[in-house]
Amino acid sequence: TAEQRTRGVMALCYGDPARVSEEAFRHAVAEMERRLELPYFWDAMTRSARGIVDAYTLGGQHGLWRQAERVLAPTQLVYGGRDQLVSYRMARKASAAFRDARLLTLPDAGHVAMMEYPEAVAQAFRELLDD
Repeated sequence: TAEQRTRGVMALCYGDPARVSEEAFRHAVAEMERRLELPYFWDAMTRSARGIVDAYTLGGQHGLWRQAERVLAPTQLVYGGRDQLVSYRMARKASAAFRDARLLTLPDAGHVAMMEYPEAVAQAFRELLDD
């Protein structure tokens, strides 16, 4: 069901799914129901997953780490200690790859740290902009 899928996504993306309000959960379920009705939903999901894998495995000058090295703007990195999709260990590698990186680590956050800890993430971005 859409509710089961939504719970699964939240368990994967949030460090603590209990941080999701009942209202936000209801909205997420409604959005999942809407998307499941789209005729191209599964094709889009499959292509997105393949695109992510391709991007991570692409080597040479087009690889993600090489592209990160070419970013000239100050970059705010946000990593959650409970992220199940991007390893927390990648924070050090990313900090080295971006020329002017600032790293915010949130030990209890998952993949959507900005949704779990919006105040902390917003403060980090304000500090980046102020400098």
